Amino acid sequence: MFTERVNFLQKAVIFHPLEATFLVLQRRKEDAARASEWDLPGGNVMFGEIHLDAIQREIREETSLVVTDLQIVQVATGFNQERQLYHLFMGYSCKAENVAVRLSEHEACRWVTKQEAQGLFSGYLLELINAV
Repeated sequence: MFTERVNFLQKAVIFHPLEATFLVLQRRKEDAARASEWDLPGGNVMFGEIHLDAIQREIREETSLVVTDLQIVQVATGFNQERQLYHLFMGYSCKAENVAVRLSEHEACRWVTKQEAQGLFSGYLLELINAV
């Protein structure tokens, strides 16, 4: 059983309600991790929190958006030997009910196509984008 040293991270590809685009967020230049890089809405699941509640909470906190059609698209795990940290990642696809984004934790946002996202992302986030 593992109950310690686990990072449970979730991200969502939020599609525009009318266009073939999705929302990306730019991290703040002061962020300790991945400063100024583009990101997808989401974050960590808190201990005791239900994963679906957590992703909806993160989306509301970061963007103020309400989403529908929330579907799990990707699940991945990994282990960082150096940090002795187990990672669980869940990626979602969903649709925004509106486009009135209000940022709380990020520098900027924009709606992009999958093609535009290819130059903004790499790794597990690009895998998620390509899976939707």
